[in-house]
Amino acid sequence: MSSSRSKTSFIDKPLSKGKGEISLALYALLFSEIVQYCQNRSHSIHELQTKLSDIGQDVGTRLLDLYFVRERNSKREIKLLNMLLFVKSTLWKVLFGKEADKLEHANDDERTYYIIEKDALVNKFISVPKDKGSLNCATFNAGIIEAVLTKSGFEYYRNPQATRETFAEDRWFKTGDIFYRDEHYNYYYVERIKLLLKYRNHQISPLEVESVIRQHPAVQDVAVTGIPDAECGELPVACVVVRTGHTVTAQEIKDLVKDNLTDTKQLRGGVIFLNEIPMTATTKIHRRKLKELVITMEKE
Repeated sequence: MSSSRSKTSFIDKPLSKGKGEISLALYALLFSEIVQYCQNRSHSIHELQTKLSDIGQDVGTRLLDLYFVRERNSKREIKLLNMLLFVKSTLWKVLFGKEADKLEHANDDERTYYIIEKDALVNKFISVPKDKGSLNCATFNAGIIEAVLTKSGFEYYRNPQATRETFAEDRWFKTGDIFYRDEHYNYYYVERIKLLLKYRNHQISPLEVESVIRQHPAVQDVAVTGIPDAECGELPVACVVVRTGHTVTAQEIKDLVKDNLTDTKQLRGGVIFLNEIPMTATTKIHRRKLKELVITMEKE
């Protein structure tokens, strides 16, 4: 005699979740187990985040073996753009259930690409306990992406010199970006290395000088670049757009920099007043055009 009681156990219910949702749930379970494992072996949040990043790198290396299409000679695809497209689409879907928002080619540097993601790369199933509120879960994700980009084995096609310049001896990829990391393992972008001005034995960040000049109420926009100098290397020049209805002199700009920055960061190349700053299609300062412009113009 059969029982009339309906079967309500979750085991008897159909699995209606999509593959993407299942992958995310498994990823969340994996992450929570890893956090617990590392937490039992760590004495501080910083140490915990470091362990998460290291394990993430191991996971990222394994993901390459599982998801990346290899050539017949068992070598990974070496084309940089194909590798970045793989990260943006396939790898991002595996990790985060969706493609990254955009893969963008920098207008002012043919060797630079940006993978853009508007949402935080922390899985939606993961919640951090209150007593671990300062824990940055993204260190695990960052480790995965880092492994993919540094251990993928790609290089510049038929350009060994560019490969040598871009990759360190241990095959780490040199992005050319300057970042600093705080005690909570958050990373902050500072400047592109190639944009630093070289004055004698010193390096000057244009962004630092620009941030000071922007404090002046008459300045609508500003960009700092350098002009070549045989003795000193480069001399900083400020290109200033004056706000409508305001006035400011070159000496006032120089005095503002003098009062706020060290002697090595002074505007020894002068000041130029422009109607607008040359920009790229992505609304960034077009540094190459700016440098070409200031070389031909009279400085104050």
